[in-house]
Amino acid sequence: MIADHALLAVEVGPGKHAVEFRYRPRLLSAGLAAAAAGLLALLGAAFLRRGR
Repeated sequence: MIADHALLAVEVGPGKHAVEFRYRPRLLSAGLAAAAAGLLALLGAAFLRRGR
């Protein structure tokens, strides 16, 4: 069985099969959390400045 860097391969025997690949990078979740925290901080700073 041959697969390159862009494709995945799974060898299965005869018969009916359901193969599912899931890709959930850890850094994506961390990046989204950091972006959300930054946005909340920016909105909080704008709200505090507006109150002055």
